[in-house]
Amino acid sequence: MSAPKITTSSQFEVLKRIAVFSAALRGHELAGWLETPESATAACAVCGLSITVRLSLWEPRIDGGALEIVCTAESHDKVA
Repeated sequence: MSAPKITTSSQFEVLKRIAVFSAALRGHELAGWLETPESATAACAVCGLSITVRLSLWEPRIDGGALEIVCTAESHDKVA
């Protein structure tokens, strides 16, 4: 039995799931993802703060306001 093949798309999906979970810990409800081959961005449906997943061979990362600020209707005003 061989090990499952790890693909770029499967790594991307894992990073997006981590991003959704991380944003949800701060109360955000992410809407759909806008994807490019190297990144994906989603915004909170409540406050508009975003989170971005960047796929890189050397340093994949997740960043954005949705990781740093708790979701409230006024959250967007704090960042803008």
